[in-house]
Amino acid sequence: MEKNWNILVLNLGSTSSKVAFFQGDKCVSKLERNHDMKELRALKTNEAVLDYYGKIIFDFIDSLDVPMEEMDVIAVRGSGKWGGYQHGAYLLTPEMGEEMAKGRAGHKGLFTSTVIGARLSAKYNIPAYLYDVVPVDELPLIATINGIAGYRRRGGSHTLNCRAVAIKTAKDMGKDFDHSTWIVSHLGGGFTTCIIKDNRIIESYNAEEGSFTPERIGRVPGSF
Repeated sequence: MEKNWNILVLNLGSTSSKVAFFQGDKCVSKLERNHDMKELRALKTNEAVLDYYGKIIFDFIDSLDVPMEEMDVIAVRGSGKWGGYQHGAYLLTPEMGEEMAKGRAGHKGLFTSTVIGARLSAKYNIPAYLYDVVPVDELPLIATINGIAGYRRRGGSHTLNCRAVAIKTAKDMGKDFDHSTWIVSHLGGGFTTCIIKDNRIIESYNAEEGSFTPERIGRVPGSF
């Protein structure tokens, strides 16, 4: 008989957060919380950020009929260091979580997902995985060229949502995701528009490259 995995999912964002409990591919329970921007801006320390987002996670865990000891895996929309990531899953170790806790890469939600996911993994001896992290960089050489000699343009996007939407749409349309091309736009606290070809992100444009968004001012142009 195929095992029915118990999966805790952490997807904490800059405008809203989602926490869910899955058994296999069935969502048993979920919580979505919209954030008050004034409350988020008032969080000045990493400890305050962890307390704020942590309450969402731990309140949800306490509401479940299945205890943490019976979870098989933790799936995390978290953050990693820039460079070197392909799409898919990466083991989130306690060491990675504690290294992240010393600083902060990405917005508050990504930071908290990574740190608390790693700490839950260590406490309950459950494997945790980062999945489709923001700094996925699969750009071909031509897409990394820019106007500065010796500087490689880096890839980065709302990888998780863009790929999830493309995969779902391909399934709904009866397309083979591994052999098709998609243009996807994510419009949230930050924006991303990317091209996914044959299951790889071959081009992306995001809020850190100029987009003006509800949460980002974009980059200032070099000439006027």
